[in-house]
Amino acid sequence: MRRLLIGFTLLSLTLVAQGQSTWWIPATPLIGQPVEIFYDVTLGTLPDDAQNVRMHWGVYDPETTFWMTPPEEMWPPGTELQGAGPAVQTPMNEEGAGVFSPLLGPPVGVIAIPLFFSVSTKWGKNSE
Repeated sequence: MRRLLIGFTLLSLTLVAQGQSTWWIPATPLIGQPVEIFYDVTLGTLPDDAQNVRMHWGVYDPETTFWMTPPEEMWPPGTELQGAGPAVQTPMNEEGAGVFSPLLGPPVGVIAIPLFFSVSTKWGKNSE
């Protein structure tokens, strides 16, 4: 099976001494396999007491080099198109201890998924 291109251009990826603020399971997903993405606000750039964290994301097709709206079969419940697109926003479930997560539906092809996270108007950044 082909592996999903995890070029998860993680705009929120913040490496700190304690670990990463963002990770996903499985670490190397295969096409057709759901992907669960985790974001730890205590390690990232959002406030430690953040609630109602949303994941802002889209897909990048390396063959066409265009950013696109993710196929709806990948959208977790509550996902909404942002304006005219191509980005969508997904509410993240609080897992406890500052960790939030949505489960993305199985990707239908080789894609990269850029992510960043928000609470109200505060956005998670690449690094401080």
